[in-house]
Amino acid sequence: MLPLSVFTAIEFNPDEDDDVRSMITQPLLRDEVSMGDEESSTTKSPSVKASCTAIVLFGIATGFLIQVISLGAYAFMLTQYGEMPKTDSESDWFVYGILSVLTQVDLVIYVLIWVAFTCTMTRNGMAFIRLQYQAQVQRRSVFILGVYFLVGIVLGAFVAWTMIDVYLGFPIPFVPIAATVGVDLVLCYLMVFCYDLGREESIDDEDTTACC
Repeated sequence: MLPLSVFTAIEFNPDEDDDVRSMITQPLLRDEVSMGDEESSTTKSPSVKASCTAIVLFGIATGFLIQVISLGAYAFMLTQYGEMPKTDSESDWFVYGILSVLTQVDLVIYVLIWVAFTCTMTRNGMAFIRLQYQAQVQRRSVFILGVYFLVGIVLGAFVAWTMIDVYLGFPIPFVPIAATVGVDLVLCYLMVFCYDLGREESIDDEDTTACC
């Protein structure tokens, strides 16, 4: 007697059985897509929005303080000593040297911010952040928060420049300052755009490799 094979037919409705559809239609190597969905849902959550707002405000305060120190030191140095101290007093030369350093503090701090931002996006930087928060923090979320911080710095520096420019009677034309801020904001947007574009290309490459 031949063995009898019994098959059971299961009705599959793609509009209702989302779990079954995902098991059948989704490839197994699309982890990045699911991570992207988690990141997008996380970005839209109220807690992350509050974090972005706090980061922007912190960036505004940082940029404002940096520019006030730098421009204030430069203005004080010009009003007190001009191009060079006119006396041989050691105290005057010491103060002049300190003021000269403070006029360049914005460049130093901006370089340090960029270095810290780059180090944070590395594998070790992400591992350190995940260890600190004891959670699977997404790389894109950290990148977006960093860009928001840069946007805040640009806005804070713009506010400081505008206030000092108005106080001094507009010795510097306002249009170049506004144009520089506009270019900086466009660069911040392009950072996010290029990051997402690179992630999409990497996902497409994985799909092509899986199919072939």
